[in-house]
Amino acid sequence: MLSKNKTVRRDIGLKLKAMREERQWSQTEMAKHLGVNASVYHKNENGIHLPSVSTLHRLWDTFDISMNWLFFDDGPKHRKDNRKKEMELAQAVEEEKRKLKAEQEKYQRLEEEQRER
Repeated sequence: MLSKNKTVRRDIGLKLKAMREERQWSQTEMAKHLGVNASVYHKNENGIHLPSVSTLHRLWDTFDISMNWLFFDDGPKHRKDNRKKEMELAQAVEEEKRKLKAEQEKYQRLEEEQRER
């Protein structure tokens, strides 16, 4: 059984490989885009070493990769998808607030009518 650290390194490596293959890049090309030398990238992709903080930052900034997705397989792969989901949730909350306000106003009108009788 793999240790937790080895599992994380392996999983991140598999995601890096998939990202690279989506772009049809060699390991050398991917390394260049991440600003690391090819042997460092090879070790990252093969789960030997975790990517450095600067490499993680490049993945985050240049490739729009969510660190929650990369490390924990949680949520969307791309940060923009997280932002889209947050906006959709915010819109849903605002709609529910509007409905609640309308119901409160309706209730107040009914109370006023009851008092007038």
